[in-house]
Amino acid sequence: MKSVVLSAALVLSAPAAAAGPNLVTNGNFSDGNTGFTSDYDYRAPGNYGPALAQALYAIDTDAFLTHPAWASFADNTGDAAGLYFIANGAGFDSIAWAQTINVIAGFRYNFSAFAANLCCNANQAPPNFSQLSLQADRGSGFETIVDLTLSEVGMWIAISGDYVNGQNTTLALRIVNGNTVAGGNDFALDDLSFNVVPEPQSWTMLIAGFGLVGAAMRRRATAVTA
Repeated sequence: MKSVVLSAALVLSAPAAAAGPNLVTNGNFSDGNTGFTSDYDYRAPGNYGPALAQALYAIDTDAFLTHPAWASFADNTGDAAGLYFIANGAGFDSIAWAQTINVIAGFRYNFSAFAANLCCNANQAPPNFSQLSLQADRGSGFETIVDLTLSEVGMWIAISGDYVNGQNTTLALRIVNGNTVAGGNDFALDDLSFNVVPEPQSWTMLIAGFGLVGAAMRRRATAVTA
């Protein structure tokens, strides 16, 4: 009987916990250049030339290693690999990152990422800034979940928004840079995630279910004692 009460207490505290597991593959880029697509062309470490050129991206541990005018900073979370997505903004509307995931019909999800402005270091003038949009497509065209215009150089900024899925079982996600002006407009991405958001009514039903189970066990214990 005590174990049933303890389980109910744990469920009551659950809504304050983090949302469901991350559905994005390689969202922290620790596996390198895999699991996603991009309109940008990839350059591996050691193949940047004098600087990572326009409409190119890299997966590396420090933006400064890819371009001498960019800020030097580590990844957002300080994980073992220390890798993040580094891009020189394109001169056209561009999909920086895209991935298709499996989802459940009717569920609410949260799409989030960390982004940073790369340009420029202390020796360069401030540039125009990348304009990033987190988007999703339920089959009728992409919808913007949330926008962010980057500003502070070398500082990770959280961007996050909720999205209610329709009847789809798969969902196309993408991050778009809407700034088409060259010169500056360079950015980094890290720790992308897409998680189920627990609905209050779902927790209420679950807690009520545990209460009914506990009541049934009490009745059964009373009957056996009698």
